[in-house]
Amino acid sequence: MILIGELRDAETAQTALQAAESGHLVLSTLHTIDAAETVGRMIEFFPATKQQMIRSVMAGVLKGVISQRLLPRIGGGRVPAVEVMVTNDRIADLIRENKPEEIEDAVADGEFFKMKTFRQALIDLVVSGQIEEEVAANASTNRHDFLVALERAMKQHAHEVRTAEEEERTEEHAPELRLASPSV
Repeated sequence: MILIGELRDAETAQTALQAAESGHLVLSTLHTIDAAETVGRMIEFFPATKQQMIRSVMAGVLKGVISQRLLPRIGGGRVPAVEVMVTNDRIADLIRENKPEEIEDAVADGEFFKMKTFRQALIDLVVSGQIEEEVAANASTNRHDFLVALERAMKQHAHEVRTAEEEERTEEHAPELRLASPSV
């Protein structure tokens, strides 16, 4: 395993890719806002003439990207909002085909692979009462889209809570069934 503090230039990025190609697990940091920007930044380290080759290499060796933003927690402290992208065939194809704008949708569709968008991470934190709605909206990449998705999630959450409460009340008032033993 190789840990690189931060990728800052083409030489370091090239070294990281070569190590990954040779079978090493390479971990590093990069100051970006999400997985799509991380992939784009890695490729932009290199001149345009090499970018297609770098996309191909990245599609083959990248295992995933974890992006996080630390946000103020209700009641004090900080809580991470974490985006998780796992490189599956679809993500690899998007990297190879230079379609970074489609990565967020692929991450959103990748729940089976334990992927989570930054938007969904923010929504989960608001719904669970860990951060304030305004903090999440300000941290989101697209405020309007976030607020629309949050409203839908809050309605869904309220519906689930009501349904669970109704089921609980129904179970409390349901008549007891007793099995009678047959007479001999």
